[in-house]
Amino acid sequence: MKSIQLAVGVALAATTCPTAVTAPAVTAESPTEVTFSPQLINRENDCIVGFSVTYPKEVAPHSRHVRITTLWSEASQDNPWPIPSLGAPDSFTHNEDGTVTFSGAVNESIGGCDPELTARTLAIGPCADGECPPARFVPDEKAARLGLHEAEY
Repeated sequence: MKSIQLAVGVALAATTCPTAVTAPAVTAESPTEVTFSPQLINRENDCIVGFSVTYPKEVAPHSRHVRITTLWSEASQDNPWPIPSLGAPDSFTHNEDGTVTFSGAVNESIGGCDPELTARTLAIGPCADGECPPARFVPDEKAARLGLHEAEY
């Protein structure tokens, strides 16, 4: 139930953002791979940061433990992330390679885009439900400059 509430909250936050995610969708290296990547949306006086997930369109439903930690506060969320993800229709990008990118978890608004406040990590954990395909983190140089990195689970 927590993961559904989280996904709905994330989806609602994502629908209020007028700007598209600046980082490109990440293409999976294999047809069954799931990739998580940091994302950044620049706005006039702030930015919105978070993580997206890209998965094959026909992936079997499953969920994987994912821990997101905000470094300045040391706050951590460790929840199963459902794949295919749940969210508003405009949170999904259908890519030409047959994958889908969900950007509904790109929802943390940071005033002034201060790197000390944007810094957060994503740790990919074990399968929580179903048969999980391989998953990996794909870094982004621009997001890394703002402290968005991978961590060990």
